[in-house]
Amino acid sequence: MTESFKLAVVGGQFGGLTRDLDVPASAPALRGAGLGTEGAVELFGDDACPVAVAGTRTKFAREENCGRCVPCREGSKQLTDLLREVYDGAYRREKLGELARVVGETSICEFGQAAARPVATAIAEFDAEFAAHADGRCPSGACDRGGR
Repeated sequence: MTESFKLAVVGGQFGGLTRDLDVPASAPALRGAGLGTEGAVELFGDDACPVAVAGTRTKFAREENCGRCVPCREGSKQLTDLLREVYDGAYRREKLGELARVVGETSICEFGQAAARPVATAIAEFDAEFAAHADGRCPSGACDRGGR
């Protein structure tokens, strides 16, 4: 029996979000697909929200970074704020994507370099769901706007 899934997070806490697991299980292939190589694969069903999944991981980065480098310390705060704005009706895709790129490329350690991956891959793979949130609805029904 084949189980279906809506999204997968490949590569641990800061793994990349994807709809497709048809990627060879090698570090170069996973990196090339924008996914993580840190070991875990999490599968989420139709009731999962990629915006919320990315937000939870970004919030973790904001709370748990060491604070030594500005890109990770400040970038994770800004990513969290920009994701919060999506729920408030402002989806700034280009700004989110650019910030995720800068955080990932300029952080001094692997934590910061990987921390932006969930956001970058989520907006690339689930753009329509981000736009729907900005319009006030969660396609999966998982998000309660009053609680976000």
